[in-house]
Amino acid sequence: MSRAWQIIDQRETADGLFELRQRDVDDFLICIEGRVLMNSRESRSEKELGTRTCNGIRSGARVLV
Repeated sequence: MSRAWQIIDQRETADGLFELRQRDVDDFLICIEGRVLMNSRESRSEKELGTRTCNGIRSGARVLV
């Protein structure tokens, strides 16, 4: 059974409450106003961010992430 999420840090932003949460040693979650933005166990958002960022970059360019 998974443990409950613990809030590590939070800040009020123009878009609402931004939170970093942790459940296990390697399980993290980033939320804004309760909506999940990124989770350490899923990589869909990171892949989409990379795809959108690299679209339109000239051929042969190098990108450091």
